[in-house]
Formats: sequence, C-alpha cells, structure tokens
Amino acid sequence: MKRSTKRYLKPEDWNFKRHFLAGTEWSVAGSKKDSEYVVTLTEQGFSCSCTGFNFHGKCKHSIQIVERFNEV
Repeated sequence: MKRSTKRYLKPEDWNFKRHFLAGTEWSVAGSKKDSEYVVTLTEQGFSCSCTGFNFHGKCKHSIQIVERFNEV
C-alpha cells in the first residue's frame, strides 16, 4: 500500500520557517457552484484542500493566493 505524502507549494522567494503568517488560512471559491477550498500557509509552504493540489503539488487556488502577495 502506497502512502501519500503531504505536498507543498514553495515559491522560491519565500522563507517559510517561522513566517509570521504560518497557520493562516484563506477561503477560495472553487470553479463549481458553491464549492470552496482552503489554502493554508505552513512552515513547509502553501497547501490547499482541493484534490488537484494533492495530485500536482500546486493548484489554481494556491497560486491565486501567492499572486496576491506578489502584487503587493
């Protein structure tokens, strides 16, 4: 039986260790009606509750949050 490992999105210019926003969660609307996902910043990187994130290690929801920070 293969165990799934937790994946994280880690933008290159971010230092996640002891980041002041670690533990913060953002609700992001999904593409299907009434769907919503949670993007979380951890000390390992960003994660998302959608199934695509677990498969690819990134998703449009997590990238959306990262892009918001890059705009500032």
